[in-house]
Amino acid sequence: MPDLQKTQQLYKKKYKQLIDGVSLFFDDNTPIYIKHLSELDIGELELATDKYHKEAKKKGLPAEKDKISILIKQELWADDKEKEISTLRKQAALLQDTHKKLFLKKQIKNSQVKIDSVLKDLTSLLSEREEILGLTCEKYAEKKSNEEIVVHCFFKDREMSQKFFSEEEFDELNREKLYYYIKIYNDISREFSTEEMKRLAALPFFINLFFLCDDNIYTFYGKSITELTLCQIDAFNCAKTYKSIMSQGNSPSDEMYEDLDQLVAFYESYSSGGSGGLKEAKHKDSQSIIGASIEEMKQLTKGDDGVQVVTLDKIEEGLKKEGRTLSDLSLQEIAEMHQ
Repeated sequence: MPDLQKTQQLYKKKYKQLIDGVSLFFDDNTPIYIKHLSELDIGELELATDKYHKEAKKKGLPAEKDKISILIKQELWADDKEKEISTLRKQAALLQDTHKKLFLKKQIKNSQVKIDSVLKDLTSLLSEREEILGLTCEKYAEKKSNEEIVVHCFFKDREMSQKFFSEEEFDELNREKLYYYIKIYNDISREFSTEEMKRLAALPFFINLFFLCDDNIYTFYGKSITELTLCQIDAFNCAKTYKSIMSQGNSPSDEMYEDLDQLVAFYESYSSGGSGGLKEAKHKDSQSIIGASIEEMKQLTKGDDGVQVVTLDKIEEGLKKEGRTLSDLSLQEIAEMHQ
């Protein structure tokens, strides 16, 4: 599988950075080592956010909730729009939770279309509100915290012993350069997001290493829990879940390794409450599942001796040879397919 080999080569570079807890970026020819955050780092940044929120309040800035109430009273914003934002957020969360439990490609694709539509409407409303909201305590604190991340996470050396910016150098940074560094940090953070760690943990080279650690996080990373980064914890927990699924005799097919998202979807269909659907499908008297490809049906009927896989594609292929289509099937012929 040449595609798998290329994918693993790409993710082995990411694995190296994951283990180091730091990513290297070159600003022109200047190396910058960007730290991956731990729970302790998050705690420190949260304390900074609280400090900036209090600072904003002393400056006389309004809280977001109070500013929204004022805008509604002035009829510059509507309470109905606030309720719609709340509804869309709940819808998005529900759809995303359901999405994790899907296995069939067509279901995943249709689910993603629904999620994208809801998120598009939500983003549009939030952008509209953002334009009239102005500066609030929350916005001020968020802005200052984002700036704090650059000071906290940028280093001159791999060992992260020397900060990249002194206080004076940071204070002298112009807005354009500061936002450039914040963007760099965000780009690297996306490379080590939870979704990316799911993909990394699903790859054979990572799973093979994980099987050697006996589910011991210290053995795997050689660090205490308090020293671990968020992405290290994510990758470990994903691998632990995948190993448990495989240990129960549920292994992905070779074809799934050609599509990392499909591979992750396979594992997630057995976790987060998704396994019930697969088990139910595997034990139906009828082994015809609408929307399932032959490979997906083989996975669903894995371990069921004597089960004949029947998909719509396979039925259509047979009918084509007879010069017929699905619409030509009688009710009796349809019933016979499900016996």
